[in-house]
Order: sequence, then C-alpha cells, then structure tokens
Amino acid sequence: MMNSYRFIRYAWDDKKAASCDPVGRLIYRSNLLGSDQRITNTGGGNTSAKISEKDPLNGSETEVLWVKGSGGDLRTSTRENFSSLYQQKLLDMQLLYASRPDRGYKGQAEDDMVGMYTHTTFNLNPRASSIDTPLHSFLPGKHVDHMHPNAIISIAASHRCQELTQEIFGGTMAYVPWMRPGFELGLTMQDISKKNPSLQAIEYWLLEEAKLKRMPNEKELARQVIIVIGAGSGIGKETAHRLVREGAHIVCVDLNAESANATAKEITDRHGIGIGVAGSGISRCGPAVGIACDITKRASIRSMLDQVSLAYGGFDSICVTAGIFVPSDTSGHIPDDKWALTFAINVTGSYLVADEAGKNWLEQGLHGSLVLTTSANAAVAKKGSVAYDTSKAAANHLVRELAIELAPLVRVNGVAPATVVQGSAMFPRDRVIGSLAKYRIDYTEEEPTESLVSKLAQFYADRTLTKSPITPADQAEAYFLLVSQRLSKTTGQLISVDGGLYDAFLR
Repeated sequence: MMNSYRFIRYAWDDKKAASCDPVGRLIYRSNLLGSDQRITNTGGGNTSAKISEKDPLNGSETEVLWVKGSGGDLRTSTRENFSSLYQQKLLDMQLLYASRPDRGYKGQAEDDMVGMYTHTTFNLNPRASSIDTPLHSFLPGKHVDHMHPNAIISIAASHRCQELTQEIFGGTMAYVPWMRPGFELGLTMQDISKKNPSLQAIEYWLLEEAKLKRMPNEKELARQVIIVIGAGSGIGKETAHRLVREGAHIVCVDLNAESANATAKEITDRHGIGIGVAGSGISRCGPAVGIACDITKRASIRSMLDQVSLAYGGFDSICVTAGIFVPSDTSGHIPDDKWALTFAINVTGSYLVADEAGKNWLEQGLHGSLVLTTSANAAVAKKGSVAYDTSKAAANHLVRELAIELAPLVRVNGVAPATVVQGSAMFPRDRVIGSLAKYRIDYTEEEPTESLVSKLAQFYADRTLTKSPITPADQAEAYFLLVSQRLSKTTGQLISVDGGLYDAFLR
C-alpha cells in the first residue's frame, strides 16, 4: 500500500498509532494531515472521531464526538485543541431544530444552534466547539476529516465541476453546491449519506467565481514567504516593512529574539493578523513571525528554517542583512577574536544560511532568491577597518560562488550599501562620536544622538555624487527588486546603493 502513492508520502506509522489512546490517534492523524499543505491550509480544516467513553455522571459507556475546536492548527494541535461532545445530544438537537418555525438555511434557528453546542459538552471540556460540528456529528462515519486538498479544490473551482466530479470519481464522491458551515450543511450531508451509502467522500467546496472577480489584483509578492535575517533593526527592519507592503509574508530573524518579535509585531499591528489565522504555537503567524537565530551556528540556522516550515510550509527567498563592524583600537589593531567574529558573521554566516537553505529549496523544487549584504567598502582600501572591508570583499565573491552553486533553482545577488548611519545598529552613539572626531567635524557631547547622526550622515553624503544621505529605505528598495520577478534573469551580481561613491566604482 505504501508503495502505491506517486505524489504524496505515506506518513502513517502503525507502531506510533498503536501506542496512542483513541484520542491520541485522532491527534496523530490530525497532525499528519495538517503537515501537508497540499491537503489543507494553515489554520484550516478539522478532524473528528466518535469514541466510546465512560460517562462521568453515571459510569455507563457513551459515544463522544471529539472534534477539532474553534481555533488551532491541525499540524500543531494537541488534545487541548479538541472539544468533546455527547454524540447523542448533538443528534437530539435535530428535533429541537425541526420544531423551530424559523428553521432553514441562514435562518435565525440555524444561528441559534451554535450557542446550543455548549450544552452537549462532555466532561466539562472548555474548548469552544467548531462551527463545523454538525458536519462531523451527522455523518455516520466514525472518523471524519474535513480538508482543503488542492486537487479537490481545482475540480471544485473549474467550470465543469459537477460533471468532473462524476467523471473522475464515478459516483464514489458526491457534489454539493457551496453552503456556509452550520446546521443546514450538516443535515444536507447527512441526507446525502443516507441516500448514497456507498459514497467514500463528500465534496462541497465551490469557489464563487463572481466573488473572485471582485477581488483586487494580487500584490507583486503575494503568496511569497521571505526570510529577512537581521530584521531587528536598520536595513533589515526597513526591508521587512518594504516587502510586506508588496504582499509578502515575512519571517523576521535576528540574533535578538526581542528585536525580531518587535519587528514582526510592528508588521501585524500595521497590516493585521490576516484572514483565517487560527494556528497554535509558531503556526499562529499571520503575515509576519519573529524567530531568533545565530547565523554563525549551523544548528541554529537549521532550527530557524524548520520553524519557518512549521509556520508557513516553506519559504521562497532569503535576505541576509545581518552584519557587524568592529572598529580597531586606538593603535589601529583589531584583536584576533574580533577578526574571527567579523568573518564569522559577514562571510561564514551567509554561507551557512545558503548551504542549509539550499537543502530546503532543493526539496521544495521551487525557484527562489538569495540576497546577501556586502558593502561599498569591499572595493575601497583604507585604514581603520581592515577586518570589515576584507570580509565584505569576501562576501562579494561569495555572491558569485553561490550563484553557481545554487543555479538554476535559486538566484543569488548582493546589495552593496555605502555607509548607512540612520537607523543602523552598527552606528551606536559612541561610534558616531568617534567618527565625527576622526573626520574633525564639530560637535558637542551634549548634542542629541539624532543631531550627531545627521551630521555624520551628511558628511558621508557629501562624498558621493548625489550628495544625499543613504537611508535604510534606499537599501530596502534594492532587496525588493532582487526578490521580485523584475530582475528574474539577474544572478551573481551586486547592486551598489551608495549615492555614487566613485571610489567604490568596480574596476
């Protein structure tokens, strides 16, 4: 049986299932179904099992419907995500419903039934019942899985959906025009099942074509999942906000978990949590999620990528904006450990990210984009920043090497900024003051940091052809271009965003 599947992986483990109690097997089944987004989407679908249990009131055996409750995501659901209800009481609700003169599809009686589910609760389970509870209760099957499989949706969304259902499944699956979840849908499914006991499955999803036509066009990065490493501040934070405006889902990664989560919260506060987001744990992510990661450690990178897979099922592109600048001491010397740290973050870290992510891209079989951050300093030799400048020169060539290694599936490019002072974590107040003193720019110790930063930024700007300060927003625009399809034939290249720093012209 396991070898008969061509396009999906048979993941069921009989030994693991046998070690679970009946509710545990329901949870195990649910997690497996929810882990494949070809079968159902994050926060969508629900599963159930009708299980014989001892009634805590009288000790007799009674049938209990365990069904995934309101909220929660199948792939990460635990026992706490399932409601438990007396099956017979749910069936008896049909008599109550039938007695209501205002019964009917979208009628008041149907709406009132939702509030009655709590009266059928078994063993004081506090989990709120799903709106799909009647569907699971009224169908005769002991185990009911309500999924959103891509293959079935493609049939339901087609022009000949009803005829195709018959042609493909030959009467083993029924077609029902779309109905909202609720009591009437459960009754309709129950009636079809009684009239057609040989049915193996019920199909009732129908996309409303007119509604789709009224929807606005997708944004440029819609349905793209993009990891931004270094999203806690500066260029990374700005890039995260730039990409989400184009419809992307953003994984905000930073060494500092608090900073990563803060950027993710800024995004969700501004753009909303998203429609239908009801996952648990990492899967309750919406348009952005924050994850901590140390890119100098391969295990940390792998853990981060695995978390991304749990949250979104995979990813499309990665922007590495993380970097470090360690100034030399007053004698112009940089300690060995700081030299090693500079290369570990600015070079090795980007390589490790690419190497680990390459495994995911290969397994996904989908095209992606990797954008690294180099620097205009890579092309300009000068005193006082030998470790940083040489690490960025190495990063330049790493872009070219990785473009060859990851082709043809992944495009690899680099953004080479000039000195970005505003909003950069690499320019704390003491470094700004040190730079002002180095270049003999007038300042006072009492000046606010914003004023000091502005002076230094303008000094750097005056050295360029455009005479304008370089901002994180300027850099973010380059990252957007490189992860979009606008430069889909560009790989192995560097885009300088330096205001026209002629000393850094490549030659």
